Amino acid sequence: MNVTNYAFAIVAVLANISFAYSRSVDDNKEMRAQLQYSGEKFLNSAIQFLIASIVKYFLISTGLNAYRADSIVSIIFKILIVIISSIPGALFVVSIMNSIAGLRELNKVLATRRNPREDLSRFF
Repeated sequence: MNVTNYAFAIVAVLANISFAYSRSVDDNKEMRAQLQYSGEKFLNSAIQFLIASIVKYFLISTGLNAYRADSIVSIIFKILIVIISSIPGALFVVSIMNSIAGLRELNKVLATRRNPREDLSRFF
């Protein structure tokens, strides 16, 4: 397995956790909205990782990434292949950015939660 497959699995689990946690928060609409936004970012990122993995697999399995250009038409075709070959990398970067946005929102929610035993923790 490659990095995009592992990243897809991790981000899909984080999306599931965010959505499940948002369903358990009924009293605080702001927190619920933040958790849902976080889950949406993770889900978007997971889909982008999956698309990047599919495009990369297509390029490798068809051998298009090793195509040699001999004529003008084949040079244009090679340029098109280079553009298509850059799609997985671009999607990977955008997916990482979406994952960071999701983690930021999830961290905001978790950082604002008060420890229920906070009063007792001062003594121990």
